[in-house]
This record gives sequence, C-alpha cells and structure tokens, in this order.
Amino acid sequence: MIEEDSDTTYIEFQNSAITVPPVEIRAIEYFGLGIGNSRGRTANQLWLLAKDVDSVLRGKAFARYALKDEATGEAHPGDSGIFYVSLSKLSQEKSTMGELAAFLLGKKEYLQDESVKKISQIFKSGFEIFKHDKEVSHMFMSLAERYHLAGVIEGEARGEARGEANLASKVAEFIEKGVDVAEIAEFLKSVASKETQD
Repeated sequence: MIEEDSDTTYIEFQNSAITVPPVEIRAIEYFGLGIGNSRGRTANQLWLLAKDVDSVLRGKAFARYALKDEATGEAHPGDSGIFYVSLSKLSQEKSTMGELAAFLLGKKEYLQDESVKKISQIFKSGFEIFKHDKEVSHMFMSLAERYHLAGVIEGEARGEARGEANLASKVAEFIEKGVDVAEIAEFLKSVASKETQD
C-alpha cells in the first residue's frame, strides 16, 4: 500500500502461527527487502495474524518493533517498523476494528458497519476474479491437499510478490480516491486477463 507521501506499507496475512521459517524470521526478511526497495522512504510491515504468535505479540493485541538506540531509546532516523496485529484478540472487541477482524477471520457473516461492508465487497470481488482466473474447480480439499497446495502457493507467491505488491498499491490508491468497487473489479479483471495472455 503506497501512501500519498510515497511511504509504503507491506501487508501480510498470516493464517498459521507455526511456519517455516518462523513468522519472526520471515518478518525480518520481508522487512529487509522492503527497506532495501524503499530508497530511503518509510517501509512499514503490517502483519495481520489469524493465530497469535507469542514470540512477537507477548500476549498483547498489538506490537510494533522499530530500530532504536539501546542506550537512549531514541528511534533510528529511519522510522520503518514491523507492526503485528492479533486478529483473534481484536475480533472480540465491539468496534469497527473488531468487526473487521472477525470478518477477516471468517467469523462474522452478517456485517453491520458500512465501512466493513465495503471492504468485504472488495474482498469478495477480488476472490471471484481469483477463482475464475485460476480455474479453481474443487473448493473442498482434504487436509493433505490443503498443506500441499499451501506449499505450492508459497513458492509461487515468492516469485510473484513484487507484482502483487504493486497491484495491491494500485487498489489501495483507488480505494483512497473513492473509486467504485465495480470499477476496481473491472481493473483487476483486466490485469488477470493480461497475465493469462502473457
């Protein structure tokens, strides 16, 4: 997600607390890549965790890590950081953020907050495009098939991460400008169609 002043926030959705490499190592690797590509601008990481990772959250709903001077506690001149969010803890709150967290976890079917409803529509539109583009024929898989598919997807995702980050930035820009969900969906369809032709 690219902000108006060209700072960047990389958003990661993490379903499992146990990964290889562990989340805390993966986050540092991605953090380094983000800073390396930022050309001196802020490059934050936002990790939305479906399951709590105790090593980084330490029992809290939120945790932010940034470079600081050990002696003084003063922040490093570059203010990039890694921000972790416990969706499970947040989903228990009766608030817009709580409802959004519950939606992202698949716990909330009937949404009340208008802004969360808009976000859910964007997700649904994007998922429909993904399903059509990838020709997903079987939605119900065995546990073994899911783990195998997760490995395949992870391998592909590493190769496609840069393009997806650019695409996510463009969608975020559209949302910020108030572009209609249907227009965003058409844009995503055109991108998917172009990738299929390539």
